[in-house]
Amino acid sequence: MSSPFGQGRPKKWEETDGMSALPKTWGAYRFKGHDGVDYLGITSNIYNRISQHRSVKTYFRSGEHYVEYQEARVGTTWDELCSWEKTKIQKHSPNLVTYIGGNGRRPAIQVNGKVIEIADNESIEDTLIKHGLFSRMSDFIKSLIR
Repeated sequence: MSSPFGQGRPKKWEETDGMSALPKTWGAYRFKGHDGVDYLGITSNIYNRISQHRSVKTYFRSGEHYVEYQEARVGTTWDELCSWEKTKIQKHSPNLVTYIGGNGRRPAIQVNGKVIEIADNESIEDTLIKHGLFSRMSDFIKSLIR
C-alpha cells in the first residue's frame, strides 16, 4: 500500500502551539502518550477534528497526550485514507480505539447550499473538476488579481 502522505515524519502539535498551528486539510492524527499511540484517526479537517476531541475530552487528555498529524498528499482519495487507517489500527492497536477503522463519515463539499458527495476513489480535486467547480473557482481567483 502506498502512503497517502508525503515523505518524512508526522508533525508534532502540543497545546502550547495553539490551535491556529493546525492545518485545515485532509489527513491523519494520533494521540500519543508515554506508552505510544493511544488513539488515531483520519479527518477531512485536522484543525476541526482536534478541536472537537479537545472539547469532548473522551480520547484526548491534556497533559497526557500530544498530537502527531500528517497532511494528505494532493489527489489522495478518502478510500486511501480509510485503508491507511485500518492498517495502522491493526499495527498499533491503540487502546482508546474501539473500531477497526475506515468507518468514519465520508466528506462532502457544500457549494451555495448544495451538498456534493465525494465519490469512492475520487479526490477533492476530481470532484471539483467533475462538477465544473474547479474552472469556476479558477476564473473567480483570476478576476480578483486583475
